[in-house]
Amino acid sequence: MLITFITPVLAKPTPTGVGHPADPRENALGRPVALAVAGEVEKAVRRSPALADAVIRCEPADNHRLVLTGHAPTYSTKHAACVLAEEVAGDWKIEDRIDVIPYPAK
Repeated sequence: MLITFITPVLAKPTPTGVGHPADPRENALGRPVALAVAGEVEKAVRRSPALADAVIRCEPADNHRLVLTGHAPTYSTKHAACVLAEEVAGDWKIEDRIDVIPYPAK
């Protein structure tokens, strides 16, 4: 007679939110999900002609959030960056920390 023993699986504490920097899940390229989504947002911002004058970075944060930092010359440019980030990021929350720094008048 074969006796098998079942050992309980110890549950690991999980971070809050998908894509938390400590999240072990990875995408198909082996990168953490949060970094992959942040990279896609930055790529979309760089490719947008409307945001050519803006310098914007996107970094993952906890609780399924992405933080936009940098500067834009106008409020409309800042808003365009936030809208684009929301479209690309899907269900991720976008935190706007973009500063508006107008160009000096000529």
